[in-house]
Amino acid sequence: MKKLIATILALLLCGVALAEGDGFALENGVAWGMGQGDVLALEGSADVDYETMGLANVLDVDDAAYRGFEADAKYLFRNGALAAVLYELDAGDVNADALAAALDGEYGGRGACDASRLGDLMSALTGQSRALNAERAGDFYFDWIGPADTCVALTNRFSDDGDDLYVCFFDQAAIAALAEAGLGEPAPALGD
Repeated sequence: MKKLIATILALLLCGVALAEGDGFALENGVAWGMGQGDVLALEGSADVDYETMGLANVLDVDDAAYRGFEADAKYLFRNGALAAVLYELDAGDVNADALAAALDGEYGGRGACDASRLGDLMSALTGQSRALNAERAGDFYFDWIGPADTCVALTNRFSDDGDDLYVCFFDQAAIAALAEAGLGEPAPALGD
């Protein structure tokens, strides 16, 4: 009997490990569906602002890091759950081609979702019409599909002057569920 229970527990633990492996997590351990408190605990930053962007609540961490670079991280929540992350990096500090190559290595081929898809995801998440800035000389947009159907994008087209790079992660499944269910009401302000 003990052997049967041990076998069942081992199978359950393997199932949990496999299920966790199918999800998506950033290098700091932040994963889709986490709440504000969980993200704050993993970020460990005291320099935090709380904002709203339409129907989404935004946790803005000024002294975050992405792949070893100083970054401004914006965590976007709907209904208390993390649905998108945008890292803003100074283009003078980061080689965009090298970063794109690193993302190629991690997520495979580019071109899984186009620039208009990024605007559509932001619009569905925030309940506001959102689009990338019009393309200018020197602008770029690359994208990939990561684990758990995560849309990953690297662009400078959110930047007014092109001097900032954005690495964006969107939980497409959660955002599609929001769009299907209707946009609803804004959540209470974060930090309250």
